Amino acid sequence: MSEEYRELMQQAVRELRRARERIAELERRDAARHSPAAVVGIGCRLPGGIEDPEALWRFFAGGGDAIAPAPGDRWPPTGASEATPPGAFLDDAYGFDAQFFRIAPREARLVDPQQRLLLEVAHATIEHAGIAPHTLRGSNTGVFVGISTADWLQHLTQHLPVDEIDGASGPGTNPCAAAGRVSFALGLEGPSVAINTACSSSLVALHLALQSLRAGECELALVLGVNAMLSPWTTLTFQRAGMLAADGRCKTFAAAADGYGRGEGAIGVLLAAGPAALREHLRRHAEVLGSATNQDGATAGLTVPNGPAQQRVLRAALADAGVAANDVSYVEAHGTGTLLGDPIELQALAAVYGAGRAADEPLWVGSGKTNFGHLEAAAGLLGVVKTVLQLEHGTIAPHLHFTAPNPHLPWSELPLRVPQQCTEWSPGGRRIAGVSSFSFTGTNAHVLLAAPARDTVPVTAPTPPPYVLPLAARTPAALRCLCARWARHLAAHATLPFYAVAATAARGRSPQRCRAAVVAAQTSEAAELLQAIADGRREPGTCTGTAVADAAAPAAGAPAAAVAEAFVRGGTIAWHERYPDPFPRLPLPTYTFQRSTFQVPFTAASAAPPARQVDGPTTPAPGATTLRARLAAVAPGERVAMLAGHVRAACARILRLEPGELRDDEPLLDYGFDSMRAVELATRLEHDLGLSMPFADLIDGATMQDVAAAIDARWAAAAQGQEDLLRHIAAMSDDEAARALREAGDDD
Repeated sequence: MSEEYRELMQQAVRELRRARERIAELERRDAARHSPAAVVGIGCRLPGGIEDPEALWRFFAGGGDAIAPAPGDRWPPTGASEATPPGAFLDDAYGFDAQFFRIAPREARLVDPQQRLLLEVAHATIEHAGIAPHTLRGSNTGVFVGISTADWLQHLTQHLPVDEIDGASGPGTNPCAAAGRVSFALGLEGPSVAINTACSSSLVALHLALQSLRAGECELALVLGVNAMLSPWTTLTFQRAGMLAADGRCKTFAAAADGYGRGEGAIGVLLAAGPAALREHLRRHAEVLGSATNQDGATAGLTVPNGPAQQRVLRAALADAGVAANDVSYVEAHGTGTLLGDPIELQALAAVYGAGRAADEPLWVGSGKTNFGHLEAAAGLLGVVKTVLQLEHGTIAPHLHFTAPNPHLPWSELPLRVPQQCTEWSPGGRRIAGVSSFSFTGTNAHVLLAAPARDTVPVTAPTPPPYVLPLAARTPAALRCLCARWARHLAAHATLPFYAVAATAARGRSPQRCRAAVVAAQTSEAAELLQAIADGRREPGTCTGTAVADAAAPAAGAPAAAVAEAFVRGGTIAWHERYPDPFPRLPLPTYTFQRSTFQVPFTAASAAPPARQVDGPTTPAPGATTLRARLAAVAPGERVAMLAGHVRAACARILRLEPGELRDDEPLLDYGFDSMRAVELATRLEHDLGLSMPFADLIDGATMQDVAAAIDARWAAAAQGQEDLLRHIAAMSDDEAARALREAGDDD
């Protein structure tokens, strides 16, 4: 063989190897482009006080109906000739735990309640997955939010005095800030987008999240949807367009269908890329197999649905998921309850999913809108969560208000069935379902879900019991509520393996200032001990405390009781060593937010005021001249305490809190002190004392105690050798005294 021939053969081998590698890479990319994602966490806040998936499932399975008259204090009198119809309303749409998210009360008052709802539901969704939210800071976790209404901006335009507009008004009322605020609060650095396609917003958000996961932009994606009815005008608009049912109920697919009823709330799901879910041993509630979106295009009118377009989006989703139409056994329909829209949707479903379907295997169709009304921007995600819960329980929930079928459909010819009671989802084969969401402006979306193969994560306890179950909260009241909530849950689920319960609590929750821990050997015992803490009783095996800086960590191999004591004092615990992977991450109770009502009241005299106004402290601030005179006269050792009181009063005025609600040893950031508030505080202090404050002293993790100590040091420096000047300060005007102290400091 000649050298030339040998070289040609080697070149051919190299090219063949490169071609195979390229083919393998293309196959991997194609597989990734169609790979499923896992639903690993669920959160919600819905009418009827529903704030967790377990309560939501009980509501669906029990045929719950959330429709009720509008709360009397929700809307001002409209003066309209017609009465506004009932709807599904939150118990407290304006309630929010501002301090937990480090948002100043004066800012929280102006932030759209929809953004507030999203923050709480986002946090709960992550915790439900058994992930400690603080561990995601700096991660490429994505945030995809469906939000469409601007009722709050309309409300502020009508009722907020012009002189109360400030820098928080802009991001607080702009829907585009909804996703960014969640990313900012949780420190998430993946894609962050707010989507507004009206009624299909949240399902389009889920579609985009799935694409982002497949493209490798993120490994976790937080998908959220929200809707709040904060102004009567949107309801009146839809009512006068003939869209709303008189009784506020969606009588979907029924002869009595006369329009839809409006609903509100927030929904969240946490999606994980398949490899990430397996690697982190996350519980997979369902799999998202595929999705698609499209547009109706030109129809008889902007709000008129397009049946062929709906068929196309169904087929596109099936192709994306790699699923045959006959494999789908349930569809959560858009189903608003209109005589025009319902027949178009059902005929599209029959055309795509009904062809060749056996008569004894009909396609079940239902709609959660019969329970909660139409949540508009959040409706698609509510349908997803309902379907996920049905997949988990192997049961199809009843579809309400279906006393007689819509007469405009040939029901005997359609391979469709509407469940009117809890129906067993046939265990034969894999359970696969579709979820549809359409927009009145023509944007359609469809998603396919499946029950996952059940994870079998072994409970590998490296040590015998007892184990430490730690809990933490922002305030003592929140901690007691949290302990009570866990006690109820564990008592109702006493068969849960306690090692997994303790491990999820330890590694799936973020540390907070107020802490409790119980040492137990089994779940029922832990439930009793947690209830004792909630009741204020100290029992053997329980301990509570407040975390302090530099608390000692327990010694290596310390017994459970010593670890519990160290935790409540603030010691750093190597939980990953005590509870190593793998362990089942259980869906356990999430944080109990301590909400206050933040509302801009109606200007109409006849309107009822909100439950609590956050208008600012009643305690007057001491005059600046009096303060300087007192500082000049007081002994140096007492000056810091006096300054701390002044700083506390100044911060309370800025935050619109009472001074007693602030702690001198907590960082200003924890009270929502951002850069704007720091500038305002610096301006106040300079006016009062004539001392300039470096920005870092006010915002870089500083407490009010730290600020007081920094002022004291500057006061002492300015006063050195200026005793005669200080004796005359009390007689000077504020501006004169400030100028004199500033000049004295400059001279030094």
